Amino acid sequence: MSFPVPCFPSRASILLRCAAFLTALPLAARAQSTIVIYPVANCIEYYTMPVPGYGNTGSYYVGNWGAANLTGDVFLKPGIPQNFFSPGQPTVTYQPYEFPVGYIGNYRIPQNYLYEEWYILGNTAVMYGPGNSQGIVPTPACSAAFVPAANLVFTQPGTYTQQFLGQVNAGPPASQTGLSVAVNAFSATPAVTLANVTYVPSDPANPTSDVNPNSVYADITISGAPGNSAIFVQLTQNGVAVVFGTTPIAY
Repeated sequence: MSFPVPCFPSRASILLRCAAFLTALPLAARAQSTIVIYPVANCIEYYTMPVPGYGNTGSYYVGNWGAANLTGDVFLKPGIPQNFFSPGQPTVTYQPYEFPVGYIGNYRIPQNYLYEEWYILGNTAVMYGPGNSQGIVPTPACSAAFVPAANLVFTQPGTYTQQFLGQVNAGPPASQTGLSVAVNAFSATPAVTLANVTYVPSDPANPTSDVNPNSVYADITISGAPGNSAIFVQLTQNGVAVVFGTTPIAY
């Protein structure tokens, strides 16, 4: 019996190629075949705060990785040779080890090497940081994305100061020479008003305990009858909107 050549995923074609590969495999062969997982180097987030417990110097960027599992759900214990990074193995906190079937595209791992390779069962992907010794064009930067606060709930009218509205993954650094960063937030209802909206890159408070914390806060005043609504958040860089998101609110 002959088998099709497995897919070799890229950011642009991974889903189509892997779907074609799975479709072409006979059902019996799929059940009996060796586990096949391909790592994917998606993009990098620049990072300015050290991550406790990671390396000696802390990380200076976050690698956003993906993985395509072509066979079935599997648990792979971190370590050589089945699931490891080189030259910098991440701590247990960040090391992926559960791989459901299909494509997973958001493993965010702090890194402090300009050339990082992920090995999964003999397949590899490489993340190239800026200024790498190979002289290779760096892996593209991730686009900013807003992650809303999970639980913005108030039971009484009043003003609540500096409430966490959400996290900005791959958010820009603080304003500096040549870079102006501003954040705005708008309420969808007159019963909720906002003031003192602030953006805190590399947030030392880090309410979500997330890697690369870039937080948005605001004073929230609740008035009127109880209800459910939303807060709209917009972050601009040099006057250009780089992220827009919505945070649900109950009051």
